Amino acid sequence: MVDGLIVNGDIVPLTDFLTRLEASKHLIPRDIHDTMQEQGLLLLEFANARDDASASKIMDRYVKLREQFYHQFQEAYQSPSSPTPATPRLYPERGLVE
Repeated sequence: MVDGLIVNGDIVPLTDFLTRLEASKHLIPRDIHDTMQEQGLLLLEFANARDDASASKIMDRYVKLREQFYHQFQEAYQSPSSPTPATPRLYPERGLVE
């Protein structure tokens, strides 16, 4: 199971997530937006999975998307002057490090 996916017995509020994501689509890189949107839609599929085998396949795809998101985020916000990818920079133009 993916940590944080189920909160109080329910899948995280996906409608709210997708609405906020759509409202913010011009504020984040397109590839990151698309990956996040795909993750949200995939979780809707998970909520409607008919059996454990289907749910397991969906979770496998979700984990791959989570890894893809991580790499996209690193690429988009990593400062060119950072010595290693282990130093994530949220706002490279301001020099702020997470």
